[in-house]
Amino acid sequence: MYPKLVAPFEIIPFDIMTKREANHYFDWFTSQAPERIETLTAFYVETKGGNKEDLNLSQESLVKLWSWFIQQIEMVPKTEEELEEDIDAVPDWLK
Repeated sequence: MYPKLVAPFEIIPFDIMTKREANHYFDWFTSQAPERIETLTAFYVETKGGNKEDLNLSQESLVKLWSWFIQQIEMVPKTEEELEEDIDAVPDWLK
């Protein structure tokens, strides 16, 4: 399974973050890009999406990445009740 991005600190709702806290989060989040690109590339190769060289950040590589990605996701039908539970689980600040 593809690993989630987890902050090494508590993330508070964006609407109550101070400017300093928001900058701290932004700096941390953007610093994760190289590692996340490596993780995505490794997952792409491991799941037979193609070669590492396919993902060179060109427009063509995004087409290859998208074609691979849509094969990795699974649509799961949900009932109205399940959808409501999912919505209820979302923090208010994100709604």
